[in-house]
Amino acid sequence: MFSGQLSRIDANKIDRDYILSDEFYILFKKTLEKVRFEYQQEKIQLFKNFLIKSSLKNLSSTPLEIKKEYLLNKLETITLEHFLILEWYFKNNFMTRERLGVDFSVKKQSDLPNVTPLYEEYENDLVSLGFLHDDTAGRISPPVRYCFPSKLGKIFQEFIHYDDIE
Repeated sequence: MFSGQLSRIDANKIDRDYILSDEFYILFKKTLEKVRFEYQQEKIQLFKNFLIKSSLKNLSSTPLEIKKEYLLNKLETITLEHFLILEWYFKNNFMTRERLGVDFSVKKQSDLPNVTPLYEEYENDLVSLGFLHDDTAGRISPPVRYCFPSKLGKIFQEFIHYDDIE
């Protein structure tokens, strides 16, 4: 599972001291406990990505002093649909307040119902979890909620995104 993916990563990128630390051992054990109850392969992959990214030198210390265990607990909380919605913001580059314009409204109304018909409820969850900022207040437009990823959402995405690791 984990070791196969880790062996394909350039050894210079791995923080060996961190992998041998008590902190990583506890994080690894807690991750295994959470994965035991997962049946969706895509969600299991997110847990793998989290562990691998946690072991990399450039990511082994989280920004803003956020504990990896905190991010792990958030990962356990979200569903795959939550992740897909958060990922939609990143893929479409709706990362800041300035990016929320007409193209946002059109794209959101056409794309997100295809992710899940309950996207509005999942988006509410992401706002409550602190992954999205809601910037709807004061806008005169069709009934579209204007959100963009928070700092926490960006950090979380970085830790679980499966870009160059399979």
